[in-house]
Amino acid sequence: MSTTYVTATASTSNLILQPTIGTSSGSPIEKVLPIIFSVLSFVGSGFSLSLSLLKPLLVLSPLPIVLYLFAPLFVFINIAITLFVRLPYSTLAYLTDALYPFYVLCGVACIAGGVFGLSGRLLCRVLIRLVAGETSVMPRVESRKRDTRGRARREKVKFED
Repeated sequence: MSTTYVTATASTSNLILQPTIGTSSGSPIEKVLPIIFSVLSFVGSGFSLSLSLLKPLLVLSPLPIVLYLFAPLFVFINIAITLFVRLPYSTLAYLTDALYPFYVLCGVACIAGGVFGLSGRLLCRVLIRLVAGETSVMPRVESRKRDTRGRARREKVKFED
């Protein structure tokens, strides 16, 4: 990936062309790619070697016989997992995707209803107080009196009609 530059040196008698190797500042990936390819080649050859060493053991192993004997159990477990795990999960995922807009609509309706209800309640209180002729529009809130230990004293409040 390096490039070759030709420099010309002019002298009094003749013109000499000298090839020089330029140091290209290639991207870092160009420097790392050969290392990556050699590592992958080494891993691939190691995998191939280990597979070739294990092939005679796999031919003589009783694993295929055991798998053949337990095949009905594996099929039953696969069907049971499909019926009791995968099918309910996929049904629930489908329903949540299908009902999500309705869920958002109900959530927004509840929030908007709460805001409108509270603001309507406050507006009605203000209008009733204005019509009743009270000077203070907002209700007066009194703080509780505290005793010497910092606890609030409970006092009996009488409501008059």
